[in-house]
Amino acid sequence: MLEWAGFSPDGSRVLVAREALVEGRVKSTFQQLKRETLMPEKSKCSPSPVWTGRG
Repeated sequence: MLEWAGFSPDGSRVLVAREALVEGRVKSTFQQLKRETLMPEKSKCSPSPVWTGRG
């Protein structure tokens, strides 16, 4: 599952949360994507280290 989790203050990046069932356990990851291309720039297991909120 993929869920929108926010925008950077300048609107150039998007934060998304992903959840997947892996070996019977739910695995969550958070990714910072460039808004124009949706290409991942950063990925972490919790939102605070990945989301800088800066352009």
